[in-house]
Amino acid sequence: MPVHPYTTVPGRIKSLMEKIRSVGVPERANRNWLMLIGFKSSNDRTMLSMLKFIEFVNAGGQPTDAWRAYRGPNHGEVLAEALRQAYKGIFETFEEPWKLTTNELRDYFAVETGAAEGTVSKMVDTFKSLCSVAEFRQSTASTLPSLIAEHTRTNGLQIPVQQQGKSVNININVELPITDDEEVYRKIFKALKDYLID
Repeated sequence: MPVHPYTTVPGRIKSLMEKIRSVGVPERANRNWLMLIGFKSSNDRTMLSMLKFIEFVNAGGQPTDAWRAYRGPNHGEVLAEALRQAYKGIFETFEEPWKLTTNELRDYFAVETGAAEGTVSKMVDTFKSLCSVAEFRQSTASTLPSLIAEHTRTNGLQIPVQQQGKSVNININVELPITDDEEVYRKIFKALKDYLID
């Protein structure tokens, strides 16, 4: 049965998500990082597994593109789409699970996970707290990759635009993902050339 990581301090989720937007992007999100930004309780550490579950950090604790996109203007939508992916089952079962009552959520998580009542309550509280920070839309064509792409920018690419004899330069900045896979960079630059330059 699916296991949904949870935090024992769901009331701190909003504060953590605000910190992600206001402090710098760490090399790794770990216990030391939490303490540096003011989350010093041992219970605060349970939020790290939650960040992995929604894929804001990878298995090594390094912030992902979703983390970086969350720092942009569409942060609420980015989180909403991350939740749609992480909690795929409940979003396939209910059209708007963020509107379910606590009892309805308990029933769902109890059946889906088979966990004990106390654990189910923590899963529900974690889900509800995350949803309270997210911005859901009833019907949206947005996906997490498209929101990340919207946030991503290339440094110093200038595109000349001709309009009625006048020349306009548009600067587009791209934050490239940190990866050892050169093919990722090739695809990004090819897409820039195909869709922006040509």
